[in-house]
Amino acid sequence: MADTPKITVDAFMLMAQRGDRGGLAGALAAGIKINTLDAHGNSALMYAAAAGQTKTCQWLIDQGVDKESKNDWGLSARDWCQWSSNADDIRKLVY
Repeated sequence: MADTPKITVDAFMLMAQRGDRGGLAGALAAGIKINTLDAHGNSALMYAAAAGQTKTCQWLIDQGVDKESKNDWGLSARDWCQWSSNADDIRKLVY
């Protein structure tokens, strides 16, 4: 039986940005932690918020992601959602 490929932090963040909830669920099942941070302290919720992935933001919140997490520059998902085309919808989730 072949080993399952390791899911990288970057791949996890890309899944969040793309709204790939199935991939995120698979990553969690493979051992990635919901509050995993990238090299700059960014969370999956931040990537999903910036990309306007409303359903993915809600899914991450339902999985227990830390909504208050801040990256190396002191920005949280609240700050990241301002770059989304549907910032008002995302803001309702992350506040």
